[in-house]
Amino acid sequence: LKTAYRFALADKQPDLSLGNVALSLQGLRCTREGDPEDFLILPSFDIRDGSFDLRRREILLKDIQSRDGTIFVRREADGSVNLLKLTPTAERAADGAGTAPPGDAEAAPPPEVPPLEPSVAKNPWKIALTAAGLKQFTIRAQDQAVPDPLAITADQLDVDLKNFTLG
Repeated sequence: LKTAYRFALADKQPDLSLGNVALSLQGLRCTREGDPEDFLILPSFDIRDGSFDLRRREILLKDIQSRDGTIFVRREADGSVNLLKLTPTAERAADGAGTAPPGDAEAAPPPEVPPLEPSVAKNPWKIALTAAGLKQFTIRAQDQAVPDPLAITADQLDVDLKNFTLG
C-alpha cells in the first residue's frame, strides 16, 4: 500500500484525504469462519491511482486490475447464500454475532471520534471507478437447496468496466 495523506481536525471534525493510492495484493484467499471453502481467491489484485476524501465522502478508483481469480457462490440446503452471510443482518447485529472478538483486557480503548456534522452524515458516499479489468476469472456455483445438488462452473471470463459510479 502506498499513498499520500492529509489529516486535520477542524472544528472537532476529522478531515482525512488520501491521494495517489496504490495497493497491490498477491495470493489473497478469503474464507468465512467455519466454512471449509474459500469464497474468493485473487492471485493478483491491483488498485492504481485511487483517492479517498472523508469530508466530501468520495472514493475514486481510477484503475483496478485482477487476473485468474475465483468466486465461489453456494446456496445452502436451508436457502441461505454463503456470500450474503458476509454482511451483518439485524438479527446477527443484535446478538453481537459478526463483531470483532473482545481484545486484551489491558488494551487501551479506541479513541473517541466526534460524529460527523448532520449535514455531512445525510450525504451518501460517492464511489467512482474509472476502469477495471478482471481477466480469466472463474465463477463456481453450487445449489444444495434442490433435491439433486447442482454445481456449475464458468471460467475464462473477462470483465471490463468503465466509468462506473455508486451514490
